[in-house]
Amino acid sequence: MTLDPADAPAVANRSATREIRILVEDPALDMTWSRFGPHEPGAEPHVHHEHVDGFYVLEGELTFAVGPEGEEVHAGPGTTVLVPPGVVHAFDNASDGTTTWLNFHAPSTGFAAFLRGARDSFDSTDPPADGGRPSADAVVVTGAGGADLGSLVLEVSDTPGERNFALSDGRVLNVIVR
Repeated sequence: MTLDPADAPAVANRSATREIRILVEDPALDMTWSRFGPHEPGAEPHVHHEHVDGFYVLEGELTFAVGPEGEEVHAGPGTTVLVPPGVVHAFDNASDGTTTWLNFHAPSTGFAAFLRGARDSFDSTDPPADGGRPSADAVVVTGAGGADLGSLVLEVSDTPGERNFALSDGRVLNVIVR
C-alpha cells in the first residue's frame, strides 16, 4: 500500500498551523499523518489501556513527556516512539519549526473514527493515580530499526524518497509513505 498524505482526508484541523490526515483505518491499525506549526500543543498527559500509541517523526521535532515522572524525550526526524498500554504520555511541538509525523494506534480502538467525529471517545483516559507503567517501558528507536512490544512488531526502513513500515500483529501490513 502506498500512501500520499495529500490524498488522505483532513480531520481535526483547529488552525492553519495544525493538520491531521487519516492514512489507514483498519482493525489492526489506525494511522494518521500530522503537521503542527511552531509551539503547537498536542495531547495532554493520558494513557491507553488496549493499544500501542506509536509515533514516527518525518521532519522537525516532537517533545514527549513519558511515564509517571513525565520524563522528557525529544524525537527528531527518523525517530520512532512506541508507547505501550499503561504508560502515561503527552506530546507537543515545542520547537520553533514545523513538525510532521505519523501516528500509529495498534490495534485500532476507534481513534480514526473519533477524529472523524463518528465516536465520542476511544481508548484514552486520564493518567491513573499510581502514575502507570514506568517510562522505561516505552520504546525509542532512532533511524532505521525495529521494536517489539509483545504481539506488535514495527519495522522502519528508509530509502530515498520513501519510508517503509511493516507492522505485524499476527498478519503483516506494509505501508510505504512517500
